[in-house]
Amino acid sequence: MRRLVCFVVSCLCATATLPAQQAAPQLAFESVPDFFKLPPGMNFGEVSGVAVNSKGHVGETSTGARRRSC
Repeated sequence: MRRLVCFVVSCLCATATLPAQQAAPQLAFESVPDFFKLPPGMNFGEVSGVAVNSKGHVGETSTGARRRSC
């Protein structure tokens, strides 16, 4: 029981000395519904990267299921 009390007190003391985190800044953006047109049966899954090239073409990498012909 004594160890538990010591552990709780040390956790409280450790968190009390941490500096307060700043709030994240608001980012201005414009949402465009249905921007990407995917073939039937495909979805993005988890998108891990998005890039725009010098011509304005948007590309993405994702872990979504891909159709493969056998």
